[in-house]
Amino acid sequence: MMKNLFLVSLLIFIPVTKAYEFETVDCSQELSQSNMNHDTNKTYPKPDAKVSIIESGVDKFAKPFIEEHVRTINDPEYDYTKDASFTIRYLKRYEALDADIGTYRKTQINYSSYNSKHLVLMQYDITPKVTYRLETGILSGLDGGEFGGELVHIDNSGKLSLIAEINVIDIYRLSFGIVILGNTPNKYSSIDSVYLYNKNGSLIKMFNLIGDARESWLIENGDLLINSLRYGSQVLTKSGMLKYVKCSNDTD
Repeated sequence: MMKNLFLVSLLIFIPVTKAYEFETVDCSQELSQSNMNHDTNKTYPKPDAKVSIIESGVDKFAKPFIEEHVRTINDPEYDYTKDASFTIRYLKRYEALDADIGTYRKTQINYSSYNSKHLVLMQYDITPKVTYRLETGILSGLDGGEFGGELVHIDNSGKLSLIAEINVIDIYRLSFGIVILGNTPNKYSSIDSVYLYNKNGSLIKMFNLIGDARESWLIENGDLLINSLRYGSQVLTKSGMLKYVKCSNDTD
């Protein structure tokens, strides 16, 4: 009886093992370098954020945000100053600086660095990490690390729209649409993800990756290779599927 159970277990185990033989692809650094300038719609500016502190004008800046918030509450007795869930700290406004190169300005309310009870306006003139030219304008993506970044769209008339507050790692055009690699940071960790950009100005999270997307590039067949270093490699296919792969230059 025990011998029969062992044979059955062996027959079951062998095909399952074979099913996990991953496809092999070329993950060499040389291929990465040759694909850096493959897409002429994409640029990698030197990211920068020039910061200005404005001591006055906080009330004027916050007024339209407060009025809009009060309208949404629709309660004549509502007092936003007594609402712990609403604070003017971190209120933000975005505007384009140069629609051709994707630079923009972010203004937000924050506490003064020398007085924790004094609110000031923080103004950031941002050069993004990556931009991608579309028919409708330009996508600009900032990777702000633990402080967070954003993806914005600046249309051909210079109007800016905030798409999402995420760290943007890279942007690609695949056969099924525009793909964003990015993450939403928190205190403990950040998981890199694959997002799909919609023409209506929204993002859909497609997949979480197995690690941080340290390297990525399009391979010859049009798929997107994503290397997460010690965690392994994955490929986002032209059909929108994510799969594990084995690099041909792996030594193990």
